[in-house]
Amino acid sequence: MARPKRKTSEPSEVDRRVKSSKQGTNSNSAGLEVPTASSQASQKASRFLSLPRELRDHIYSFVARDLTATLYTRGRGNLTCPAAITLVNKQIRSEVMSVLCLEAGSIVAEVVNFDFRHLVTFYNRLSEREHKHLLGMSQGQEKRHIVVRLAFTYGYSEYTAEDLLKRWVKRVAHPNKQGTEVYCSYEVAKPHHGFGTNGMQGWRYIRQLQHGSIAMKEGVQKEELDKVLAPVVIEHDAGFSHYHCLGV
Repeated sequence: MARPKRKTSEPSEVDRRVKSSKQGTNSNSAGLEVPTASSQASQKASRFLSLPRELRDHIYSFVARDLTATLYTRGRGNLTCPAAITLVNKQIRSEVMSVLCLEAGSIVAEVVNFDFRHLVTFYNRLSEREHKHLLGMSQGQEKRHIVVRLAFTYGYSEYTAEDLLKRWVKRVAHPNKQGTEVYCSYEVAKPHHGFGTNGMQGWRYIRQLQHGSIAMKEGVQKEELDKVLAPVVIEHDAGFSHYHCLGV
């Protein structure tokens, strides 16, 4: 004798909510499904990505003009920016990053202990179009420059820093290296940080660099060295005076 079929019960309100949340929706008190914030964001991103790439690039360019693109020491030569649009998804982030070099309002490179290697990597990766834009050679664009923010860690190695600085100024003077025509201005990111711990020795070291402890003749290398050291000397003197007044 066949068993009678069990009568299936209607799904409870809890079951409906669990099911709808898995599908990216919620149910209101009337039992109607309401999209969640994550599903709405995903839908907006999908609609945005359905636009032609050329139009999306115009939007990215408009946004980038108010942004500061930063080249961090550990960034492997890649520009980054804090724009909210880069957090939408990986594809949009990648597309935004591709226009930063061309359209960012300003570009800042953080350099620690005279280590410019990530900036060199950035220069070497520039496409011909990006290089021209940095030089202001396209579409009547004004010549742009990169702001180099120098920082020094506590107890930095003077010999290593000197070697890295020597490499940088030599590269700037090389006529065939990509990026050497891009103008850089220099500033110290963290006044007094790192200098005071080296005391009188650090003060003498900076002065030696300023007066040409790196053997070089007058020319591009010497000019670039003076540019790099000018803000360092100012902040070092201020930092040394500060620590001296404190009796450190």
